[in-house]
Amino acid sequence: MGLNRVNVFSRHVYLLRYLGIAIQLNETEQNWSQNLRFILVQIALTMNTIFQVFTMFEHKNTLVRRSVSLVIFLTSLVTQIKLILVKMNADLLGRLFLALDTPGAHDESTEMLKVVRLINRVYVTILVTFLAAWLAYPWLTGDLNLPLPYWLPFTVNTTVRYIVAYSFVSTVLVIICYTQEAVDTMLLLVAGQICRRLNAISRALQSLGNEEPFLKKYWKHSRAEVDSLGLYTVQNAALSRDETLLKESIREHVDSIRLIRTFDRVLDDIFLAQVLQSAILSTMYFFVASKSENLIRDFPKLLTVLLATYLQFYMYCWLGEEISQHNDDIHRMLYLSNWYKCRERIMKSLVIIETFTKTKFKLEGGHLFRIDLRTFVMVLQESISYFMVLRAVLK
Repeated sequence: MGLNRVNVFSRHVYLLRYLGIAIQLNETEQNWSQNLRFILVQIALTMNTIFQVFTMFEHKNTLVRRSVSLVIFLTSLVTQIKLILVKMNADLLGRLFLALDTPGAHDESTEMLKVVRLINRVYVTILVTFLAAWLAYPWLTGDLNLPLPYWLPFTVNTTVRYIVAYSFVSTVLVIICYTQEAVDTMLLLVAGQICRRLNAISRALQSLGNEEPFLKKYWKHSRAEVDSLGLYTVQNAALSRDETLLKESIREHVDSIRLIRTFDRVLDDIFLAQVLQSAILSTMYFFVASKSENLIRDFPKLLTVLLATYLQFYMYCWLGEEISQHNDDIHRMLYLSNWYKCRERIMKSLVIIETFTKTKFKLEGGHLFRIDLRTFVMVLQESISYFMVLRAVLK
């Protein structure tokens, strides 16, 4: 039995199915056609990776063309790694999808979900623009040479061979862009839904102590009246409101921590691969721009790739930053609530929660990099530093 269509993640479930990755509820179910699609996608990406290795070691290629080949090689390799990791964690993702599909998941009830939607649109627009420019290149220029350095096992000297070569490269680029859209936006949406739940906990805890009907000095002496049916009055229910709210908030927070831990397992190795790809890719493209013979002509292409690279990496760092920030907000909202109006027993419980939530929550990638905006700035600075060193050495 697959995920229901009304699930907030159903779009990404169907996107991944075209790549041969099935997010299912029943672990025993297997679909041979999806496995075949996954194998074919991996074969195409593996061939592309191998061809780029040969391209980098071709003697006739200049240093700039080898740099471009290295970028394509890394992009293809990281795409393969992402698909393999997502397929290995399909069961964890299925549990996350079900747990996060709670009431309000389909509504943009938080500012982060609105920003997530905006980032997704910009990201997809950049990917579609890149693909459209690639597919329109031979029709606009009439050039029968591939616009990228590419080693092939045959010489492209006829129209038929050019069509075969261009179709293969186009298929690989479509797979790469499709994978980026399916996987990256999916992880961003998961983070947005986790933050939505954490935000709901913060808002609930902020209302503590706002509806206690009796003063403290009467709490131990007042006794609620019982009506003719043996039911307590509304005043007694109001007395237990904070206790009930606190209990539900703690349970929700524990569930959210489990979801974050599960999400961290999925994100761990993917983020490590993304850090390496973004650092090397941006360094190489800075180098290519510095060696370009016609920077005005190449600027739109280089700018589009760099924007997509930095936006992609920013998405990963930003989602980790937001999860940490929303978790820290729970600690702050507890203090900002009217805790001093609560009963003594509730106050003692609040001290325990404050102690538990004061530790800053951190997501890590590969146990080496923290998933936050500091890592984004660090990679950007290191890329520029590597570029300056590379330019000085090869000057």
